Amino acid sequence: MQLKKGEKIIDYIMRHIDEGRIFVGCEGEELSIAEAVRITGNKPYVFSTDYPHEVDAETCKHELEELRENPNLNASRQGRDPVRQLAEVLSVDPIVTRGSS
Repeated sequence: MQLKKGEKIIDYIMRHIDEGRIFVGCEGEELSIAEAVRITGNKPYVFSTDYPHEVDAETCKHELEELRENPNLNASRQGRDPVRQLAEVLSVDPIVTRGSS
């Protein structure tokens, strides 16, 4: 790890997040996801799955819905709808992702 002069570790981490060098896999039931997003913003988070192995589309939809229903991840506070962001990463239609199971 190479810190720039006067750079703190959090600055180093945020710099690498902004440069697209750090990604964090998450699932719908992550207990600390809201606090992590509060600290880092929502940029580094990607939906963690082994799709189509071990999970199916319905399982993924359920996980995404759990993220969306998390009151601490409200879109207006974070700037972007977490489900839409994850849907973009997964290259799926966010309208389909939001459908009821």
